[in-house]
Amino acid sequence: MKTTLKVFALSVALFGISNISFGQNTATETASSSVTIIKPITIDKARDLQFGSIVSSSTEDIVVTATAVESTVVTTTGATTGNPLAITSATRTSAQFDIEGDPDATFSIDLDDTVDMAGDGDAITVTLTKNLLNAGNVLEDGVAVLYVGGSFTIPAGQVAGVYTGTFDVTVVTGQRVFPRLA
Repeated sequence: MKTTLKVFALSVALFGISNISFGQNTATETASSSVTIIKPITIDKARDLQFGSIVSSSTEDIVVTATAVESTVVTTTGATTGNPLAITSATRTSAQFDIEGDPDATFSIDLDDTVDMAGDGDAITVTLTKNLLNAGNVLEDGVAVLYVGGSFTIPAGQVAGVYTGTFDVTVVTGQRVFPRLA
């Protein structure tokens, strides 16, 4: 009887432990994962900023301005005699940069403020202008066009010659602009 009682007590104990394991509750849920791949922003130079040929003055400073638009207009002020733009065959263009990226993404522009053009005489500093904002621009249909113009002064008696310089433009994509629901 003692053996039967021991077996019965052991069976009850094992059954009790196994009941504890039967009492566990589990639950499973599934989640999905996703990613949106954004087209990287690119910038390509389509043309350089060219002020053309300017006739200088030996007695007066001449201010030269090129507009930051597709059909560039170059103007001069300060000369009271002669026409500084008399050489009409000279190429005059704003710089053009084609920007591409994810449609409706915002982007910002970091453009050098000035460019120094070096030549045979003293360097000429050009103050740069652009047609787009520093930040908050939108890639409509994934594209935008940046035009860069500028202005500078040719001092009286500037040494004749070709003056050149370079400047940098950097574009940084922001985030996508989603239309607001009405």
